[in-house]
Amino acid sequence: MLLIHEDKTKRVIKGKEDIKFSSSSVLHLIILTGRAKSEKQISKSSTDDEELTIQIDGKIFPKLGSDSNRVLDSPASINGGKSHNLSKTVYILTNLSGKEHKIVLTADNPPGSAIFGSLQVYSLDSVDTLTLEPKLQAEDGDRREWITFVLDKFLLNSFTVELNLKRRFIDSDDVKVIVDGDIKKNDRSILHKLWYFIASIFTGENQTETFHVNLSIGLHYIELWADRMPTLRRVIFTGLAFEEQDSIEDKIRKKAREFGLDPELMVRVAIVESNLDPLATSPVGAKGIFQLMDITIEQIAKLGYKITDPYDPNQNITGGIMYFKWLYEMYEGDKEQLEKTLAAWNWGPSNVSKNEPLDYESLPEETRRFINKVLGK
Repeated sequence: MLLIHEDKTKRVIKGKEDIKFSSSSVLHLIILTGRAKSEKQISKSSTDDEELTIQIDGKIFPKLGSDSNRVLDSPASINGGKSHNLSKTVYILTNLSGKEHKIVLTADNPPGSAIFGSLQVYSLDSVDTLTLEPKLQAEDGDRREWITFVLDKFLLNSFTVELNLKRRFIDSDDVKVIVDGDIKKNDRSILHKLWYFIASIFTGENQTETFHVNLSIGLHYIELWADRMPTLRRVIFTGLAFEEQDSIEDKIRKKAREFGLDPELMVRVAIVESNLDPLATSPVGAKGIFQLMDITIEQIAKLGYKITDPYDPNQNITGGIMYFKWLYEMYEGDKEQLEKTLAAWNWGPSNVSKNEPLDYESLPEETRRFINKVLGK
């Protein structure tokens, strides 16, 4: 495990903040620590808890359930109502394509005063067995979210948790374990059955347990809730495997086939436009892999596809190919259909006549270069 990016500057997150990093690896472990306020801590009139959410290269980590796009109240977020304004840590195990990456942190419930604590990004060579030794002690508090492990498109056979829990006369340390919303119950105490690890005379202060979960490929959340101040000494994930992620080129090829376009042509268009960089931005504001302008994004919305983040590879590719298809059909039946489509793509469809031959001499030099590069001339 190699640390490739670290940010320990404690600060308030208001609105959105982007954090960029470079990596040539596929597998990554991203660790975010922060805190947020509950509605009561914000103001007497507030009806919503403050929340800090994370997005990685356009990937969201939604709340499991019927609404697959709901990121608020997800185990991957830091929710002030559930964490009681105490520090929470989120570990995200994910696979990323490309070399340039962007993490977007969003503080909800404006104006927001969610606190960023730290961020570490590690690259991983393999993950069949992953051992983490955070030696992380919970801040003193009652029954609240403490740590979430996010497995993004991974399968998992089992995980082992090693904890230290302090026994006290009145209120000892306890830890709840939740896997994809399922609370792991213990059979040692009727009063504490929803808290799997409890510090008592019978259980002791150092406890270890292996959970056999057999999770299939998908998005999974393993949550640890803390009561008082337990310490997570070690966690071991066994039998991990991840779903290979398509490269940018493969994503373009698949989407092109879906729309009946030449896959290699669309790859060449993307290479000429951005060299396949999802974060590319031109001096005039063209964004992402297919360098979509705001006016183009508006036209794509009229075609029935709304782009909310042009730097999200999946959204940019879908929207770009949908727009190219729309242009291509505009010149259907023309012997210069492809050339006119490329000219309209670069220069704008209002500048390229449907009824007259394409006059190369009248094209802007940039448009001529674009057509020649895409067609390999």
